[in-house]
Amino acid sequence: MCEAATGYRSCLWVRDLTVGQQMCVISGTGHVALVTYRGSSGTTSATLDVKVWRNAA
Repeated sequence: MCEAATGYRSCLWVRDLTVGQQMCVISGTGHVALVTYRGSSGTTSATLDVKVWRNAA
């Protein structure tokens, strides 16, 4: 999934996400994560699934 990702966003609003939406995150130290949005309770928190590959980038 993350290998084929082509978009870039520096910020996401919870209100703009749909349940099941996935995004890739690359850290400054070379870790890659696949983040899946599972839902939210209000506007201040969200439930996420995160799978991390260390030193993958």
